[in-house]
Amino acid sequence: MRSSRPRPWDAEPWKDRGTHGLAAALIRETMDHAMESPDDNLDHYALGFYALGKGLAREACPYAEGTEACVQWRDGYDAALRGDPEPTREAQG
Repeated sequence: MRSSRPRPWDAEPWKDRGTHGLAAALIRETMDHAMESPDDNLDHYALGFYALGKGLAREACPYAEGTEACVQWRDGYDAALRGDPEPTREAQG
């Protein structure tokens, strides 16, 4: 007996395209999320600053290349490499 509840894939455009259509749709959805701007409530500079102490490489920046968040993260990382003082809330504005 088939349930009368709608299944998520019943309304999706890839339904009749088989596995390849599903994979393509999932890739598109993933890429859409990857291109979203990061949460503006995060202090990207401080995250980059403390990333060095966590053993992360500069290339491990979690933000898309060319975004303001990426620039701030790498600025923080470089400040930690130079031995600059830790960021403070007052300095962040």
